[in-house]
Formats: sequence, C-alpha cells, structure tokens
Amino acid sequence: MKSKFILLLFCINFLYSYSQPGLRTNEDTLFLTNLIKYPQLNVELTISFNADDFNFKKDNWKLSDTIEIKKSLKGGIDDAKKYNKLSEILLHFNINSGFEKYRNYAKELYIKKLFSNPKDSSALNFLARYYTENMQWNLSKEYFTELTKYYPDCASGWEGLAMISMINYDINNAYKNIIKAITIEPNNISLYCSLSNIMMYKAFSDISQKPDSVIDKMKYYEFIDFSIIDDAIKKNPKLESFKMIKMGLVTGCLLIEVFAQNSEMFLKATDSSKFKISQSINSELINCKNYFNNSISGEFKSKKFPYECLMITEFLQNNGVEAYKYFEDGLKNTKNNKSLYATMVSIYAFLWEKQNCINVQLELNNKFPTAQNYLLTAYFYYALNNIIESEKWTLKALDLDKNNPKGLLGITAIYLKQNKARKAEMYLKKYEKTYHSNDEYLFYRALFYLMNNSPVSAKSTFISLQKNTSFGEYCTILLNKFYKN
Repeated sequence: MKSKFILLLFCINFLYSYSQPGLRTNEDTLFLTNLIKYPQLNVELTISFNADDFNFKKDNWKLSDTIEIKKSLKGGIDDAKKYNKLSEILLHFNINSGFEKYRNYAKELYIKKLFSNPKDSSALNFLARYYTENMQWNLSKEYFTELTKYYPDCASGWEGLAMISMINYDINNAYKNIIKAITIEPNNISLYCSLSNIMMYKAFSDISQKPDSVIDKMKYYEFIDFSIIDDAIKKNPKLESFKMIKMGLVTGCLLIEVFAQNSEMFLKATDSSKFKISQSINSELINCKNYFNNSISGEFKSKKFPYECLMITEFLQNNGVEAYKYFEDGLKNTKNNKSLYATMVSIYAFLWEKQNCINVQLELNNKFPTAQNYLLTAYFYYALNNIIESEKWTLKALDLDKNNPKGLLGITAIYLKQNKARKAEMYLKKYEKTYHSNDEYLFYRALFYLMNNSPVSAKSTFISLQKNTSFGEYCTILLNKFYKN
C-alpha cells in the first residue's frame, strides 16, 4: 500500500512539474539562450564641435615649453595656473603620463586660493571645469553657479551652466544659458561650439518625437536655427572658423535627414544595405565635401574636424572605402585622434561591416584603454557570436571599473547564454547592491528566473515589461513560447 502511495505521489509530482510553464526540454533552453542579447550599447554617429578644432593658439605650443614652466615653479598658490598649463600641454600632445598628476596639483592649489579668496574667478572657473571633466556634476554646477553670481558678465560661467543643463537633458535651459554667454562674448568661438552641440542634440531629440509623416517632408535647414552662426559670419567675414562651424552644422543636419528618410534600413541592415538619397541631398553633400577638402589643403589640415565631416559625407553617399581614406589622412595629420577612431567604428557598425568594426575598435582600445571601449569590443564580438572574446573584454572592462552597470549586465547575459545560471546570479547580485532597479536589470533577472526553475516569478516580470519598454518584443516572444497555457 505504501509503495502504491509513493508511486502515486511520484506521478502527481511528475505531472505537476511537467505542466509547469518554463524550460522543459533542451530545445527550450537552446531557444532561450539564442534569444539572449548583450545589453544595448549606443554607437553614436554625430557631428561634435570641440573648441580645439577651431582654435589655433594651442598649435603654437611646444613640448619643450614644459621645461621652462617647471623651472619657474616656486611652490606657492600662484603656481596653480602653471600646473594647469603643464597638464594642458601634455594633453595637447596626447601624453597621458603626468597629465593627471599636474591637473591634480593645480586643483589642490586652486582650492587653497579659494580659501584665501572665495570670490577668486580663476579658482571657481578651474574647479567647475575640473569637476565637470570628472563627471561630478553637482559639484561643477555649484562652482559655475558661484561664478555667475559673483561675475554675471563672465561668459564662462553661463557656458558651464549650459553644459550641465545638457548633461541633465534640460535643453531649454542649456540653450538659454549659452545665448547669455554669446551675448557677453559674441566673438568667442568656443561658445559657438557649445551652442552647435546643443543645437545638434536638440535636433536629434526633436526629430525622434515627430511623426514620420512630418519628418518625410522636412529639409535639413529646418532642423536647427542657423541665424546665430550666420550673424557671426557676417560680423567676422575673414574668420574661417565660423564658416567651418556652419558647414559642420549643415553636415550634421544632412546626417539627420538621411537617417530619417532611411529609418527602415536600420531595422533590417545588412552589409549590402545602401542609403537612398535625393538629388538635392546629394548636391548638398558634394558642396560640403568640396568645402572640407579645400579646408584640409589650408590651415585646417591639422584639425580633425574636417576629416570627421568628410568621413560622414562619404558614408552618407555609401562610400565606406573613401570614408576610410579620410580616416587614415586624419590619423596622419592630427594629434588627438580619438574621435576619428570612434567615428570610423560607428560608420562600420552602421554599414554592418562587423569585422572591420572590430579591427578599428581594437586599435582604439590600444590607444585609449577605457572600460567603455572594452565594453563596445565585447558588444561587437557578441554580435559576431564570439562569446569567448566577448567574455574576455567584458571582464577586462570590469577590471577597470568593477561596478560598471553595463559590464555587470553584460557578463550576466554572457553567462546566461552559456547556461551558467549561478555565475550569472553572482553578477546580478553585485548589480543589486549598487544600482536601483530598472527595466534592463529586471529583464535579465527574469531570464535568470526562467532558467533557474522559477517560471512564475519570471512571467510576472515579462508581463510588466511587455508594454511601453524596449524589451516588449522579446517579452512577447518569451510569453508566447513558454507560457502558452
């Protein structure tokens, strides 16, 4: 009798477990692991305006200048400016060794200056920008605010507040503050660079919120207000930098127009995908190319900005090989070429040339070994289904930045794909200790639950993420596959 009861209990348990939703067979597990993606990393292709590309004063610096500056150091707070100059020269020549040390010396001396005089403008300005560079936004905002309070006619303070507003996605305040700065210093090229970055960001943001029916009818000159830069050109007709900024803005807007009119291509991109461009866009691109080609035969030859714009114009005309030629020319003729590498990586990514993308990214890693670069490498390898290399580069990123959120979720995705649920759980818990819950984390946690025999917990998360999140499509696939009953 007892043996019959045990057999009956076994049958009930077996039937109950078999009727549970979730992973039932090896085929189910394979289906799930094939569906697991690496966390989304943005590959950005845009026109970025850096004041160094339009300022020729620093081109007169010599590395030997550092020797004279060091000889003049006396050890007092008045050396703050000299230490800052030392760090800037090293950065200009792309020498990382010593840059941070001198920058930090300058910071400590400027803090001492501020103790002596809380209204010292040079100290407020330096510290505000120092903390901005180190992504300590709250501190930098405090110093920029103090700068505008004590020196309302100081354009640098308003420009700084505009930068902070941009970081916080407050475009209206960013625009208002940068216009204040330009009103104070109408011939300051750096301010027009900041304005252009704000306007380009606003253009991308605005276009993403408009319906397709509106976007299809828009032309590049409608994306931003060119009147301010046009006014600067009229007042400074002999200054080529303002014209260069204007043509950069035109190139950026043409990029937006082409992307908007070819949006469907990005959903089903292959290495044979081509942009479809109108005759009018093609004519504008040719005008831009002619302008930038003329510029690199003159004073802008050593500036990376025209090469970057030429790479993008060739890319928009489906000329990946020509884009690479301008990339190589830029590397030969410019000093700080990090953004040239990043632009070429983005072009190859959009062209779906995966191996070329990896090759350039690896060169970028050698020159600029950062956690973000390592994670992009891991992301590209994952797309090539090279999980071993993806794991290696993700772990290298976590060695540099142990709590990097994308890194923690990236290694989680890799271990889930390899059906190593326990290893994945370890990194999920690390993420939980540092960061608040969000859709991306919840999605990977639900995948872990599904793989770890907790299908009910997984289901509730998939349902909650199914609507109004970027994971909706995946959640629908998973619900239909594993929760039919």
